[in-house]
Parts: sequence; structure tokens; C-alpha cells
Amino acid sequence: MLALVVPSFPFLAYGQASVYLILTVSTAISLGYGEMFTVQYAKSSVSEAYWQHPVFRKVNRTLTLIWVLDFALALVLSLLMPNGTGVLLANLVNIIGVGAMFILPKRLTRSYQTR
Repeated sequence: MLALVVPSFPFLAYGQASVYLILTVSTAISLGYGEMFTVQYAKSSVSEAYWQHPVFRKVNRTLTLIWVLDFALALVLSLLMPNGTGVLLANLVNIIGVGAMFILPKRLTRSYQTR
């Protein structure tokens, strides 16, 4: 779609950065609208009875913010180093992000419940 608006932009030369730009913006928008990026994934492992609970929503807000930062960092890396090193580092950032999604939900839930 963006290619139609700005046809002269070299999207293929900055393919990885373009993808991370779209991911960063769309994830940030989801956070702004309150429909967090992570909710659809979380719903598959959490009972429907908890979907509207404030802790569930707060945990997903935090996890979505982590993805915004993850995608933004990957975007910066892919712009600063659009070669093999940038690709490797951006992918490493995403692997860390995925790993965090396995560890953080339970920890954040416990932390937010005690507050």
C-alpha cells in the first residue's frame, strides 16, 4: 500500500526495515487503541473468564509495549546495518522477544496481582 503512495521509495533495498517499520507502527497503534497486539495469542491459553480482568489487560499492555520496543530496535538495527550483521542482530532481538513472551506473562501476572 505504501509503495502505491511513494512508488519511488526503494522498498526492496530496505525490505527488512520496511517490515519492521510496519510492525512497529501497527503494534504501537494497537497499544494506543487498547486492542493489544498480544491479546489474541493470550486468549488461546487463558480462560475466557479472565479476558476482561484488569490484570490480564495490564499484562498484555506491557507485553505489547515490549513488542513495540523490540520491533523498533530491530528497525533501527536493520537501518544502521542493512547487511548480514543487521539481519542477524534484528533476528536475535526477535528471538529474545519470543523468549520473553514465555517467561514474562506469569511473572507479570504475579507482580500485578500483589500490587
